[in-house]
This record gives sequence, C-alpha cells and structure tokens, in this order.
Amino acid sequence: LTTYNVNLAVKALAVEQIGDVGESLSGRGYLDIKGQGKGFAKADLEKYLSGAGNLEIKELKLKKLKFFRPLMSLQQWTGLSLVTGLINKAAFNKAKNLDEEAQNLTAQFTIGEGVIAFSAIQVNYPDANVSLKGRIGFDESLDFAGTVNMSGGLVSSLFDTVSAKKASTSEKGLTSIPLKLTGTTQNPDVGIDANFLQGKLAGIAALPIKLLGGILTLPLRLLTPRSHQKAASGETQTGEGVETE
Repeated sequence: LTTYNVNLAVKALAVEQIGDVGESLSGRGYLDIKGQGKGFAKADLEKYLSGAGNLEIKELKLKKLKFFRPLMSLQQWTGLSLVTGLINKAAFNKAKNLDEEAQNLTAQFTIGEGVIAFSAIQVNYPDANVSLKGRIGFDESLDFAGTVNMSGGLVSSLFDTVSAKKASTSEKGLTSIPLKLTGTTQNPDVGIDANFLQGKLAGIAALPIKLLGGILTLPLRLLTPRSHQKAASGETQTGEGVETE
C-alpha cells in the first residue's frame, strides 16, 4: 500500500460540484486539512486515513437539511396559537422559513478510524445559529447533538404580549433548544427535543387571561388538543404541526 501525507488548502471551491454533495447543499468552500494515510481503497481509507482540519462554506444554501421548519412545525406550538393575540403570525412564519436564509457554515474536525469527528459545527442565520457536535461515518451516517440558538430579539418577535416576550427571552425561555441530527448525508433527520420545548412553552402559556371577570392562569396542557398531548410525550419529534397561516 502507498503511504502518503496530506497537506491540502482549498479556497472558493464550488461545493455543489463535489459528487453527491450538490444534492444537499451549495456554496463556496474553504478547506485546510493535514494528515496521513495508506492506500486509496475505501477499506484502506477507513483504516489508515487520519488528520485534522477546518472548513468554512460561504454563500451557503441548504437543500435537504432543515432546522427551523421542524422546530416551528412541532405540535407543541398548537396551544399557544389558540390564544388570540399571543403569537405574532408574521414573525412566526418568517422564523419557520429561516432555513432559506442560511449564511455560512464553519467547522473543526478530525479524521480517524473511519469517521470524521466534528468538535464544532456552526451554521449561521440572521439573528440565529445552529451549533452541532458529532460525527459523519465513512458510510455517510450522521450522529450529532446540538442546539438551535435564537437571539432574544428573534424570540421576542414571535409574541405580541409583553409578558410572553419577557418569559420567552428569560434564562428559562426559548433562546436555546436541544436537537439531534441522525440519518445519512443524503437523508438527514433532525429531531427537536419536544419535551424540552413543551416545558418552555408551558411557562409562556401560563399567562393571565380574563374570564368571567376573574384572572385565570391556564397551563399549556389545557390549551393543547388531546390529539396533540399524546404526541408531546416523546423525546423528539420531527413531524409537521399546526400552520399559523
């Protein structure tokens, strides 16, 4: 087997022209990697290739990988949408489509034992980012955990009442929501922590509502249709929820 060293620096590479990558994303890639290997067959690469590097993709367009649509489509939002004047529908739908406004991606990684291990990946959007840590196997499998992070301004814009704006941006609010990314590079599966979101929205939903001359506080579970309460019991959800339009 041929032994070799890798010392590669690439600038402004059209990412969409790399094999099957173009089906999932596009942009201009900047890559530097140093390492070593032995042999070029897939089995040799899995066994002997090792190294470390950095990656940045500018002008990023994500075609298959979506984070905000799964988050904003979860059924846990249903209860809040039933409260008149609580959700700002225009801002909600804008956040739901934020995947289309991805700006760039940065990553640090190592290669070894048949996997590319990422110590950090960050995908940047206007007023938001997604942070991930995990790995991609040479078999194209994905195993990541991370968070969807939204600025206080973005989160606050989702609501129309002062109390909801304050609750949603507090330390117990919605500025950081856990997720998992599994599946494969060709069929990624984003799973948002639905139980976490349920708890956060429950605090926001505990708002004073005038009823029969009194002030009542309604927990989220009373605002959520029964058909959706059962779905909320799982750790993660990826299905579509209620549209606000």
